[in-house]
Amino acid sequence: MSHTRTGGFPIGFRRASSDWQQNLTQFTAWARTHNFSCMELGPDAAAVRHVVAAGIEVAAVDLPEWQDMIHSDPGRRNEAIARNSVFIRQCADHVKNFFLVMLPREPQRDRKENF
Repeated sequence: MSHTRTGGFPIGFRRASSDWQQNLTQFTAWARTHNFSCMELGPDAAAVRHVVAAGIEVAAVDLPEWQDMIHSDPGRRNEAIARNSVFIRQCADHVKNFFLVMLPREPQRDRKENF
């Protein structure tokens, strides 16, 4: 598998939504053929398990809930936290880094109200 010459860091890429990347069996076979060491994935626990089973490290995975983590309704925030927590538990054996961008559901609101 490929690593940088300086530091020995694994070389990977992010799985996007291109048509050729949707068939995970073919996609992971391509990644292994081209010696990629790792990849980043979207919020899909089944894809995480598939990539790991194919012998490729998961560098990071997106959390499923971004916008409701910053919501004026505490119930919506708690639901988002719960959904992210379940997802983290599903992936924790295989993933060290989870990606999240804190985007408010209602960006037009005052920052103080959103936070």
